[in-house]
Amino acid sequence: MSTSLHTVWKRLGFTIEEVAQAASLPLARLRTIQKDLDLIQDHEAHVLGALLGVNIDHLLDGADPAQPLASLLKGEAESLTAQARFLVAEAASVAQEVQQLRGWLGQVTGLGVVGSFRTNNDYAHPREGVPVKLAKAVRRRLGREVGPLRIYDDLLDPLGVTVLWAVLPGEIDAIAMAHEQVGAVIVANVAGRHMVTAFGRRMALAHEVCHILFDRPRMAKFARACVMDIQEDSARFAGLRGQDVEEFEEVERRARAFAAALLAPPEEVRALWADHAALSMTDRVKLVSERFGISVSATRAHLHNLDLLSMGEAVGRTAVLVTGDWETREPGPPRPPSGVPLMRSGVLLALAQDAFSRGIVSRRWAEEVVRGPFSIERRWTPTGEDPPLLARTSSAGPVVSAHETDPL
Repeated sequence: MSTSLHTVWKRLGFTIEEVAQAASLPLARLRTIQKDLDLIQDHEAHVLGALLGVNIDHLLDGADPAQPLASLLKGEAESLTAQARFLVAEAASVAQEVQQLRGWLGQVTGLGVVGSFRTNNDYAHPREGVPVKLAKAVRRRLGREVGPLRIYDDLLDPLGVTVLWAVLPGEIDAIAMAHEQVGAVIVANVAGRHMVTAFGRRMALAHEVCHILFDRPRMAKFARACVMDIQEDSARFAGLRGQDVEEFEEVERRARAFAAALLAPPEEVRALWADHAALSMTDRVKLVSERFGISVSATRAHLHNLDLLSMGEAVGRTAVLVTGDWETREPGPPRPPSGVPLMRSGVLLALAQDAFSRGIVSRRWAEEVVRGPFSIERRWTPTGEDPPLLARTSSAGPVVSAHETDPL
């Protein structure tokens, strides 16, 4: 047993000192647990399991758990702080807790609708139509073939995609995971450069949807490059070389074009563009941007791919001031109640409160899961013993992508 726990954090690129500090455990105590895992106490197993995204019970049973987060986190050891890497690992645990609570509440678990989408390996230039075809398929499945999409109500919620929020380095917009054990998950960065406006969030989240639905096998290969600020003239691809660099760029290019085509259907964009031919170029771009809730830069690139506007065409700076009412229509990060961590607020908090109000779990259990107090006062009706905390009963699923999202 002694090497299993050590192997876990070593695979993830952590030192024993980093684990001890993050878990608020004395180093000597962690060394004792490392030598004999049978000595671990329940609260220590819960903290370490959640922190490392692993199943401590499986380790106790002598299993050597797969570490789907290892290639990402160890590869990012130099570019992400230990705190950020622990947050990524914890997101896998939070996602499992969401899955467990949904199961108890009779909701869909696993990949659900997402699992019914076939991955697609065609990364031709967007002008050849693949991103548009994929976007149309998603809209048909959602029953929303026309009109602007609300990112949560019309896209993420119907697909069963969970959004968790965390504070990560600013060059990262989001991290995506997809597996039966964690479901479909996007970890959104509140400090991400494209997350500060509704337009940016909409494009970034739609971008991640493309990866979750269509790039599941491909994206794990590119994990090490994902947090880099990749420019056309940059050689900083963190381990990717030659063909890998080209493939990464193709995957990202398709995701950007998919997000634009999903949020702004080409047929509607063409019609709106033609109907307002009398307006200045600036006002036409602004009109499309406001209508579909995407940024001016995303609009220009989308119009370019549709052969409606050359990227060299002059567009007045006033178009950059587009705001519309999307900021009130599309929520940003949740505002956690006092004492509840950001990542455990939002969907996990709501599910835990629902399970508590229905008598499925006690207040003590639910508050331990969300790491903070509830505001609701409905009493719990005992239905038996509390279920075990998820960190002791599940294991994380593989990472799909973790990278900077450049919304066109």
